[in-house]
Amino acid sequence: MQSLKNDYRTVANANELFLITNGGDNVLFQYGSKIIIKVYKDYDIDTIRQSCDLFEKFNKLSLIIKNNSEQKITKIGNFFMVVMHKIKGELCSPFNQADINTVARLIKKISKLNISANNDYILDSHCVNRLITIIKSSSSTLKKYKKNTLYLKTELDGINFSFLKNQDLILSHHDVNPDNIIIDNKKVYLLDWDKACNAYYIDEVCRAAFLVFIRSNAVEFSILNSFFKLVSKTINYHQYLEACFMVGADIYSEIVLCCSKVPTEKVFLSSLPRHLHPSQLFLNISSILERIKEFDNR
Repeated sequence: MQSLKNDYRTVANANELFLITNGGDNVLFQYGSKIIIKVYKDYDIDTIRQSCDLFEKFNKLSLIIKNNSEQKITKIGNFFMVVMHKIKGELCSPFNQADINTVARLIKKISKLNISANNDYILDSHCVNRLITIIKSSSSTLKKYKKNTLYLKTELDGINFSFLKNQDLILSHHDVNPDNIIIDNKKVYLLDWDKACNAYYIDEVCRAAFLVFIRSNAVEFSILNSFFKLVSKTINYHQYLEACFMVGADIYSEIVLCCSKVPTEKVFLSSLPRHLHPSQLFLNISSILERIKEFDNR
């Protein structure tokens, strides 16, 4: 953290540079009242460039142009950074019908963009392979969550992936969550395109459902059902529940793998939002599984 601030002394007075968030992949600073500086910890230049391009095309906004070879992207010390204007508005709230409609519109708008990302993300193989990797691991995290992970792996094996086989890959934001949605009157902005990829539409829908709506112990399936009906009429509720379970397992395995790779695991876990802590993720995924079983027993 200190090294970032030291690097930025060449472009900003330290007293005017304020930390907003320090996430796993990037750090956000505010400079003055109108400028946001996003610092990437560990991203390649092509991924950052793609993220900038998609941000501009989707939101019809321009990042602040810098006079260098990368234009919108510059480098200070060892870090790439992007400079942008601060967007006015409020973060999305997932607990009212208006914002459910907003998220649904965003998902459908992304799917209609005639753009391809640099990489593909296939939901089913990643879920299973990541969980197998965790099971084979010998980290302290594995010992703590091994029972949960084995349970999820067993349940994943029982899910029929056939409904995914005939789906096309489309552009996916892959991180639609309340922190990335800013609403200013009737204008809606979608931020942080760093995880953009080509993925199944149902993956994008269920990843948004998991990150936006499934954030507490009480999974509101009436809200989920309302959201699912808005985004598509061709995929049934049961398939959405199965895909939500798969996405949850995918996110769960990614978080636990991250835990096993960091030297200060306890600090990393304490920095996670509550809904992304492995224990909370497991409860949410298990809730979805119970609803799938209830649906099957009707």
